[in-house]
Amino acid sequence: MNINEYFEAHRLGGKASSVRYDNTTRLDKAKEQLELKTVSVDEIIKLTNRFLTSANIEPVPNPIVNNSYISKLTNNKFKVSDFYKKQDLDRIFYKNLMSKNNLSDERDIVWMKFAKDNEGNDRLVVVAKSNDINFIIPSNSADYTKKDKDGSWSFNTAGVLLHKLGMKYDESFILAFPLKSKDNQSMTTKENGSIETGIGNYLIDNKVPIIDFYSHNW
Repeated sequence: MNINEYFEAHRLGGKASSVRYDNTTRLDKAKEQLELKTVSVDEIIKLTNRFLTSANIEPVPNPIVNNSYISKLTNNKFKVSDFYKKQDLDRIFYKNLMSKNNLSDERDIVWMKFAKDNEGNDRLVVVAKSNDINFIIPSNSADYTKKDKDGSWSFNTAGVLLHKLGMKYDESFILAFPLKSKDNQSMTTKENGSIETGIGNYLIDNKVPIIDFYSHNW
């Protein structure tokens, strides 16, 4: 496999990059992705590990972070859906994953979230990195342009897309892939940005639909 071809980011520019206001580029792409055949979570894990191995990164045999995992980690205090809503879980989870994998930066973790389609299948929503896992979805269209005190959007692109599509996250699990090179070194920020892009592009090339199609290209 020549993995270098997958690292090039395919970014949208200007208004096309936004899911807010009247632009429909990303929404149209999301609808297109939902028309494609579902790929199982097991197959997504297999493909991701194949890519990581080719990039000289340790594969992750079991990247599934479910309620049982979180409950055991936090002594029954939290579940997966508590990500981002309760910062205590964020700190416990990332600290544990970084410690177990000798990582120096939270951005050395690539994660994936899913949503249920009309047939009850899990659909990959986003391939991302860092420490901002959340399941927040707007309650109405007026929330699309709502901002927090620091000026950032209150609801991210994936959340807005799901609301427009009438879908909900599957809050029972995520996939988390710590990026540890085979020489037992943490990946650099520059490298893991490329890996995030590479994974997403590789999944797409292998016919895995991604609802927030451009999520890994920023």
